[in-house]
Amino acid sequence: ALDAELSPAERRRLEELPTESPAAYAQFLRALEHDLTAETTLRHLDQAIEIDPRFGEAYATRAVSHLARAWLALNEPDSGFDLQTEFEVAHHDAERALALDPQLGLGHLVRATRHAWPRLDVDKLNLGIEQALELSPNHSLVLNLAAGFYLAQLRTDDAHALHQRIQMIDPNRPIGEFLAICGDVDGAIHHEQQRLQWNPSDIAARSHLVLLETIRGRTD
Repeated sequence: ALDAELSPAERRRLEELPTESPAAYAQFLRALEHDLTAETTLRHLDQAIEIDPRFGEAYATRAVSHLARAWLALNEPDSGFDLQTEFEVAHHDAERALALDPQLGLGHLVRATRHAWPRLDVDKLNLGIEQALELSPNHSLVLNLAAGFYLAQLRTDDAHALHQRIQMIDPNRPIGEFLAICGDVDGAIHHEQQRLQWNPSDIAARSHLVLLETIRGRTD
């Protein structure tokens, strides 16, 4: 059984459908099958919102998609994405999501990134992250994004704890790289071994496992 305590907001969302439209929900689920920055992801989210304009979770997820594009533009200027545009669209979608459902942790997390760029305010950023985690302590995307921000602040223990929670909630999500960055090489190796048990043809997991075992051999 899953050892995860639901927040009141999460319990409410389990009791209530995120949308009354099966067609909108189908488009939303298809979006989750692709990389966040992919055009296919945005196309499915656009269609979900077009079908049901009150689908708050779809707005919040689309906000994260645009936020991911913004960070890509910040770190890779040749990505083809415009940092300012993607950042503004992300926050527009986040505010729309929160107007529809003020308890959406994902929306609060995107809103908090206003304190990450262009001017960093670590205290306000972390307050927003903590609010998102309080509202959605079992949302793997919220946990993953929060862990990334903690890692950027060199809060490796906090990031590691969140990634361990992700592994408990969503064991298929690849987090070996993050565990290794946090210094937990043994945990990363165990995670990649599990991935190979589920899918022996997972080339990425096999390659990462070889690299991790090499690193561990050098430190033994």
